[in-house]
Amino acid sequence: MDLFNNENHDSYQCPAGEILNTNGTVYNKANHKVKHYKNRKACNVCQMRKLCTNNKNGRFIERSIYQEALEANQERVDNNRDLYKQRQQIIEHQFGTLKRQWGFTFTLMKGKVHVLTEVNILMICYNLRRMISIYGFKNLKSLLKELLPSFFDYIWFVLSLFRAFYFSLKGIYFLNKENFNTANMA
Repeated sequence: MDLFNNENHDSYQCPAGEILNTNGTVYNKANHKVKHYKNRKACNVCQMRKLCTNNKNGRFIERSIYQEALEANQERVDNNRDLYKQRQQIIEHQFGTLKRQWGFTFTLMKGKVHVLTEVNILMICYNLRRMISIYGFKNLKSLLKELLPSFFDYIWFVLSLFRAFYFSLKGIYFLNKENFNTANMA
């Protein structure tokens, strides 16, 4: 049987027309935040109860506190099936491989920065394995050898920029230190 959500009053209406309210408490259930909606008094005397629920305490609804966002997302997916299928093929394949084939179902680190670092390392490994499967090990090795000189040129350029920046800051520091020493001597 269908329920009707009344977003203005944070309640649901059952098929018999009774209002199922929440006490406002947010519960943690399997790392999700949910609210409970029920109306035991109405369910005890309801003629449609057998059609609606088998629960001895009456109709009980559990909804995520983000239910509106979840439903809006589902509507976007339903309205753009072709786009979603393309996304599955292009983006979600990597995550499925990491999760199902490599067993990456949880992270070892805690904190956003550390978790992102862990995921980035796994993505690098995934991309290297994918490149090996596309090019073959010997071809990839020769392609990387061709790129190596230009990679070292790039690293040398970046290091020279850092060196120039460091010495320019060091020169400013020494100038300020000299000014400080001459000001104290006078």
